[in-house]
Amino acid sequence: AIRLIRLDQPLSEFATRQVETAMVARNFYYHGFNLLRPEMDLLGQEGTFALEPGLVPYLTALFYKLRGGVEESSGRLLSIFFWLGAIYIYYRWLGLFSKRLAFWGVIIFSFLPLSIIMSRTFQPEMAMLFFSIMGLYYLTKHSLDRGEFYLWLGAVSVAIAILLKPTALI
Repeated sequence: AIRLIRLDQPLSEFATRQVETAMVARNFYYHGFNLLRPEMDLLGQEGTFALEPGLVPYLTALFYKLRGGVEESSGRLLSIFFWLGAIYIYYRWLGLFSKRLAFWGVIIFSFLPLSIIMSRTFQPEMAMLFFSIMGLYYLTKHSLDRGEFYLWLGAVSVAIAILLKPTALI
């Protein structure tokens, strides 16, 4: 609930990155849903710009379509959904080792101030974190259970995380 307070506030924290993401989402909405051509407005000129693959702006533009217009709160809401998914997978991952560890890990991850701030921002960080944690979860399951299916799920999840933000390599 704390993440839903003032969901419609202007993009103020980490403003430059959020504005870029919102701009790409808006251009997907107005100029077509071509995932391979993310467009930004540069000095009054519209055009294609090299960014990470625009999965988050693309999904946000789909929210715009469902809601009938551009509202930045849709981007914040999508980030919160990815955070909820990350919390669930994080709990499952830590639960492989200890239920007590999983409980306290989720509590700490949920209420750290930076976690609250970042999970409300309109940028791809939460999606990258979701897919990174999912990759770790499935790769750990593969190492424990030797299931080849888990290996593929983990590899695909890590690949998506790296595509979303190359810093996921770290």
